[in-house]
Amino acid sequence: MATLDGKVSAATGASDKAQAAAGFATLATAIAFAPKLATNERTTVQLSDTGTHAAVAGEVALGGAAATVGAQIPNAGIYAKQANGALWRVADLESQKAAAYAAQAAADTARLTSQDYGASDAMIAGRIVKATGEFQASEAWWATDFLPIDPKVALQITARGTAGEGHAWYDKNKIFISGFGDSTGSGLSTIEVTPPDNAAFARFSSIRSVPLVVKALGPSEDIRRLQRVAKIHLDTDQDALITALQGGLADAFNQIDELTDSSAPLFVNMWPFTKSYLTPPANVRSEAAVISRTSDTSLTVEAGKGSNFIAGGAAVIEDAATGKVTSFGVRGVAGDVVTFTDLLPASPVRAQTMFLDDQHLTRLAIKGQADYILSRTERYSYRKKLLFSFFGPETSALPTSSPDIFSAATGQRIISVNRLNGATYGGFVTGTTNLPRLCGIENAPRNIGPVSLSQFLSRGYLLQDTMAGRGYQFSIPLGRNDGFIALAISGAAVTYTDTNGAAQVTSGRYRVELIADTGSVLLSQVYETGRVQYPVVNVSGIGSAVLSVTLVDDIPTSVNLYSADAYQKSPRTSTAGFFKSGDVIAFLGDSWTQRPDAGSGEVRPLRPDGSTADGMCFLSERIRTGLAAQGINVTTLNMGKSGTTSAWGLYWVKSIIALNPKPTHCIVNFAINDGNSASYMNDPAYLYNWDFSPTNQWNFLPKSSGGLEGRVTYEGWLANMKAICAALSAAGIKPIVLMPPHTASPNQSQTIRDNMLTRLVRGFGG
Repeated sequence: MATLDGKVSAATGASDKAQAAAGFATLATAIAFAPKLATNERTTVQLSDTGTHAAVAGEVALGGAAATVGAQIPNAGIYAKQANGALWRVADLESQKAAAYAAQAAADTARLTSQDYGASDAMIAGRIVKATGEFQASEAWWATDFLPIDPKVALQITARGTAGEGHAWYDKNKIFISGFGDSTGSGLSTIEVTPPDNAAFARFSSIRSVPLVVKALGPSEDIRRLQRVAKIHLDTDQDALITALQGGLADAFNQIDELTDSSAPLFVNMWPFTKSYLTPPANVRSEAAVISRTSDTSLTVEAGKGSNFIAGGAAVIEDAATGKVTSFGVRGVAGDVVTFTDLLPASPVRAQTMFLDDQHLTRLAIKGQADYILSRTERYSYRKKLLFSFFGPETSALPTSSPDIFSAATGQRIISVNRLNGATYGGFVTGTTNLPRLCGIENAPRNIGPVSLSQFLSRGYLLQDTMAGRGYQFSIPLGRNDGFIALAISGAAVTYTDTNGAAQVTSGRYRVELIADTGSVLLSQVYETGRVQYPVVNVSGIGSAVLSVTLVDDIPTSVNLYSADAYQKSPRTSTAGFFKSGDVIAFLGDSWTQRPDAGSGEVRPLRPDGSTADGMCFLSERIRTGLAAQGINVTTLNMGKSGTTSAWGLYWVKSIIALNPKPTHCIVNFAINDGNSASYMNDPAYLYNWDFSPTNQWNFLPKSSGGLEGRVTYEGWLANMKAICAALSAAGIKPIVLMPPHTASPNQSQTIRDNMLTRLVRGFGG
């Protein structure tokens, strides 16, 4: 069926495309067209038809009940031709479904007017014999004609078959290859299959009592797309029909979503990698050999090297078994025994603190940064199409005693919150003399302090109490979309005084739960105090989910929810890494793309244009070798320069586009120098050399000597990042944006977090 501009139309195959595209103005003309409809084929009268007609036997009134014969009921609805030739309505549409039907109509219209589908898209009363590929007529079955398929693309098939009847593959001459399909015959089932290498066509069939749905699970040679072949439903099942149309809308979005993904930037949040600004003194930041793994969370380093680490800071550890370098929060240091916030690798061999100096990573940490980037997946690195967002920095506690969440910009309530089991706001937590009892938005933005490992954004929803079960919950609307929910939450070790006058720290555990409106448990996880957690949960076909945060222990506990964002995303988006063999990865950024400095006996590599790089370029080389170890062979082209800002990057992005071979991806990394320069935007005595030459990409040149302005405001930085990504996307190069990280300076880290990370952590749409 197809619906055009609020009119009625129908299609029975390619031969009727022209007539179907013409549309019909009224129910009467639709009925006149009925002879061209095959038995049980449908046509739609949209809600724009406000007329009525006398109901006939079998028609459905508003709400799904059988209409009284002769009663005047609205024309709007779904009609199907019966064996006796009559056209009768099988479903009435409530007004709230109008938008869904309009969108479905647009999708059907696009299908009819394209060459992707033709007569083969029509459903035929019959079944496919699996042993021979033969079609047998049967009113109890639906079947497709020959559908072209790509043998490289797996299919997901939802149907009901039997031991003898189901689906079949055919070669390019439509000669039978083999049959397949679920054989239980007991109900709806979904299978995933990969076509034979010589398959060019397929035919699918299903018992009529259930839908027949065929979906492609991956990209074809030409375009990443989803093929929704057909959905056939029981005439009397209005709920199933509505659900199917909602599913069709999701399919239409998924196809569009996958197409737009080809140019959309990917975002990598570096905050979970760098973890903390705390760092030991500069003279004790060298690598330390690991002597033994003393427990799941602690290890012993070589004699005297325990001082190379600091409690509350971050470190990287190399695993001898895998060669990978991973970052960890340091929970404590006792001599040469270092304890961490997470489970350690099985075979730790080397460790090093995160930062070399105030704003650069150590050598081992740079390798860890590359490994962290390689561990990210496409699906969760998109930041677009927000369905829901709780974002702490944009909220306010108005009034402070309310559990609800208000917009800092407008003062309006944006999220209603239920406190649980006596959680409240005011006074001190039981067992303490100075720890405020809280369950609500923090009154003021929080500075980065001594509990840096458990801090993320400047403000969140703070729960401080001492009784298990106390907490809060709120609903996240999802609209039955495909996508995912991303959270950022932490339990912090906050210092307080107990009733005996002794200094203590909060140490209780907390539970995070996501429960769907269907009752299914999406997430139920207990977390320890000590670091920020970033759980991600897939959702599909769910109207809403309730997020609950509760205490687990009867001891003082402090839990801060920084963000809870729901993104619409195609379920077919890859959960693999960013790169595949043959990719060409460019790098455009500041010194974080160039470091470390060359050591004794080391020779700096050359850039693609033959110039000498500013450092050893560990990031790009580690990404290349790390992928090679996985059997993925790529080319890396590092065009970064130390000391630059995004103004330089925007001006010289043209050099990335002109590279040969042409990049498929470009890692973009600008933040620290931009933040530094923003402090000097209004400084008349500005002497800092971020200005650069307009003719020599590798030279700095003051504005007074003809150079271009290198300083940027925070707003200018974000605008430059967007423009860089737009230029790359327009050239067919996928941008990968590294979000602003910590540095070893608390002031710099806080400035970066509050003025830059907050602007970018939800992508360009946040």
